[in-house]
Amino acid sequence: MREVVITLLGIALSYALSGCLQRLYSIYCVAIPSKVPPQHRVRVALIGAAKIASQGLLYPAQRVETVEVVAVAAREPERARKLAERWNIVKYGSYEAILADPEVDAVYIALINGVHYRWASAALKAGKHVLCEKPLTSNAAEARELARLANEHSLVLMEGYHNLHHPIARRMRQLVTNGELGKLTHLEVTSGLPSAGAVLAALGLQRPAGAPPPDKMNPALGGGRFLSQGCYAVSMVRYLLGEPDAPPAAAVRSAVMVEDAPGSRADISTEVHLSWRGGEAGDISHVRDSFSSSASSSHIRDNYSSPSAVSVTLRHTSVTPMGFNVHARFDNGSFYAFNFLFPFVYHYLRVCPNGAPSRIEKHYLEKHDAATGAPSAAMGAVPGAMEPPASAAAESSFALQLRAFASAVVIQRRRNLANGSPNTVQEADGALAAFMPESAVRNMELIDAIYDAAKLGRRG
Repeated sequence: MREVVITLLGIALSYALSGCLQRLYSIYCVAIPSKVPPQHRVRVALIGAAKIASQGLLYPAQRVETVEVVAVAAREPERARKLAERWNIVKYGSYEAILADPEVDAVYIALINGVHYRWASAALKAGKHVLCEKPLTSNAAEARELARLANEHSLVLMEGYHNLHHPIARRMRQLVTNGELGKLTHLEVTSGLPSAGAVLAALGLQRPAGAPPPDKMNPALGGGRFLSQGCYAVSMVRYLLGEPDAPPAAAVRSAVMVEDAPGSRADISTEVHLSWRGGEAGDISHVRDSFSSSASSSHIRDNYSSPSAVSVTLRHTSVTPMGFNVHARFDNGSFYAFNFLFPFVYHYLRVCPNGAPSRIEKHYLEKHDAATGAPSAAMGAVPGAMEPPASAAAESSFALQLRAFASAVVIQRRRNLANGSPNTVQEADGALAAFMPESAVRNMELIDAIYDAAKLGRRG
């Protein structure tokens, strides 16, 4: 009997792995030859040679027919040259040189948080559309200025929350808003990848007071774990639940942040409580972000309480691999989504209606209408977006994001040629508004309010 159980477990594991490996092979090893004439492609330049560049642009561009990567810019010329050679990209050079190139239509910015504003601003002033890694900027003031520039020049400016472009995100939002499970009563979002600094802090081996933080933790450079990874939870909460009635500062009930060293302002752990009135699902009350279990922490304030408020928990740990998951409870059921950040690798959605059997859903491909082959509006598909080919087994959320960005650029181009007004992308395609600068501004306003409440100060 034992041997039978082991054999069955082995078969199940092999089956699960084969599906995952097949998806990854398709995503990373199978390029889709473009049939789009060169003059109709969006010519994109990479700004920055960070590790995210291959995930966010270089691999996805091989599977998005309307995108052509034409240039690479890096702070170190040799690094730019090597990356261009590795990916068969003809042009490489400095940031300034690439932005001045008239044969570049758009840029993908993969730089440290603290310089997003500088180079996104320069790109917009140079007439380039911008896809920028999250967070768009270090604070809301910078985000508002970028939004102004994008509108003034009628350019696309998109913040890179790739995970929100995946079908699993739209399915979660559908469950929150369609009433299938009743009224939302609790939302919990966990996010976390281990980091050496947080582990050391958890062990009591904090960075000495006065010692300079690394760049990724330096508040002046947009550093801090909440801005770097907690922002995924902020964007997910807003995506699922809509906008609150109150301004962000009024929504913050309490904030607890843990510094990696006394007085450093470099946060490694955060717990936030919000009171969120309005939106898609009613009252949102509580966001929690916990990176590590130890630390010198400070409970800031608790100025609002409502027994009817829906609790939203964001829990982030950098000590153990907690993962990126969403758990929602309703008055008539619940759902649990595993791995919302990299759903193209593997994910599942467990839906549990009260009084009915639970079910497991997986959403690797956009659902299409059986008669027309078009993306299903019920799934919240982006109208007019360029869809993956019918033969595709799956797409990465990065490829879906790049396809949506290219679609937005094409829409904006057409409107610009027709003397369209600013904000024409949102007017033409309301579904894209969730990824446009006004939404990024609201993300940053809430993040600013959280840092203010925690007395660690805004970033930048």
